[in-house]
Order: sequence, then C-alpha cells, then structure tokens
Amino acid sequence: MMKTNSTYNSKKSKEDEFFQEIDVPFSNSKEDAWNDFSKKIQTLQPTTKSVKIISMSFYRVAAAVLILVTCTTLYLKNIEKTILCEKGTHINHVLPDGSLVALNAASSISYHPYWWYFNREVLLDGEAFFNVKKGQKFSVISNNKITEVLGTSFNIYARNNHYDVFCKTGKVKVSNSKIELTIVPGELAILNTKNGKVEIAEEKKILSWQQNKFIYNATPLKDVFEEIERQYNTTIHVNLHAHSKYIFTGYFIKKIPIDSTIQMIGNRFNLQVEKNDSNQYIVSAKI
Repeated sequence: MMKTNSTYNSKKSKEDEFFQEIDVPFSNSKEDAWNDFSKKIQTLQPTTKSVKIISMSFYRVAAAVLILVTCTTLYLKNIEKTILCEKGTHINHVLPDGSLVALNAASSISYHPYWWYFNREVLLDGEAFFNVKKGQKFSVISNNKITEVLGTSFNIYARNNHYDVFCKTGKVKVSNSKIELTIVPGELAILNTKNGKVEIAEEKKILSWQQNKFIYNATPLKDVFEEIERQYNTTIHVNLHAHSKYIFTGYFIKKIPIDSTIQMIGNRFNLQVEKNDSNQYIVSAKI
C-alpha cells in the first residue's frame, strides 16, 4: 500500500512540473476575455422587432381633423347663391365655369358656387337661356323636371304648368319621373306631368324675348297679359268669362308704351281697357 501512494505522488509531481514548464500565450486579461465572450453571446440572441407606440393624442387629432373637413365640406356644399331677375328687367349672369345665363323678367336661378365643379346643377324658376361650357353633366331643375346637357345652348320656359325646352345647339335631354325626350337644334320639347311631345319650332320666335320682342301663335290671352305684367312690371286685372275663346296670334315690342300695347290687344278682341288710380289695368268685355 505504501508503494502505491509513493508511485502516485511521483507521477503527480512530474505532471505539475510539466505544466509549469508550458507557457500558454494568453494576451488578454480575464476581464477582456469575459467582455469578448459576453459580446458573442449577445450577437447570438434573437432580435426582436421594435413596436411603435402611437399615443392616443394622435387619434384625437386625426378625428378632430376629419370632423373639421367633413363639416367644412357640408357647409360649402350647402351654400346657395340665388340670382333674381325682377319684373321689368332682363339680366345676364356668368356661372363659375364660364357658362352664361340670360334671365327673362320675373325669373330666378339658384346654385351652389363652392360645389359647382363637383355638380353643375341649377334650379330655375321662370325663363332663361343657357349657353353651357363643355364639361361634365350640366343639369337644370324646375318643378321635378330636368334638362341635361354636356355643352350646348338652349332655352327653358318653366312657368306654372308649362315646361318648354328649345335646343339651339348640341343635344338636350328633357325628362320627368315618367317621360324622357331628346331634342336637337330647332326642336322644342313640350313636357307636362302626364305627357310630352317634340315639335319643330322657330328660333326667332322662341328667343325673341332677348330682343324685347314677344311673338305668339294661338296663345291664350291670359298668358299674353301675364307676360305683359312681367315685362312692364305692372298689374292687369282680367275680368272675362270663357277665357278659352280669347286666343291671341301676334306680337308686342317692349319699347312701345304699355298703354298702347294693352289698348292694341284690347281692340283686337273688342275689349274695354281702363287704368285705375294705382296705375293698374282692368280689362273687361264691352257692355
């Protein structure tokens, strides 16, 4: 047993001497080696995607901007401009795109100027001539009746139960909930709530009002007197029975004094014309 221990101690002493003689070339200190080792471990760790955190204030600002834009749009869309032509006058008006409108006496148009380039739409009451610039659809609305064009010129008469559209250039579509008519230059569309028809019409007759001339062919006398009221800015009381038998064919010119115009028509039908203290006219049958 003693021999074995002696042999083991002898081998261990020789191994210690061997390792002491070996010079291991470590150029880095323990601290440097550990730092290098730590860096390698970090490079082996899986990368994580950065998560962008958006604060709630961003959403509040975005919502406020959206509400502002929406309200501004609705406000601009609902702003309406009305052009009124009084009795006894004619006026011309230029729409935002350069389209021209000539308004007859006692007529008006309305439209949305700030929404015009999104929707070229005009509301008309009375009579007007339109010369439309080419572009997107152009619509004129009167008492549930619609006239549509892209770029053309036409005249619309929309008074009481009458709705007549005359096409001067281009092509015009006239419609209501039941009827649709398409007319070309020289044609007149006559439309009411139940039916419609297309006739060949004289441009000179239809558009004569722009030269202050008013031409009639088999027109009820009541309608003629209503036009005289509009053009001269006056009031005419018609006391006649059986109005339908009074049909007028002829014309009057606005430069002629109103007294002469009414008397001329009265003489045609053997009617009595009087003027009261309020400068109003009374037309009745002679006794």
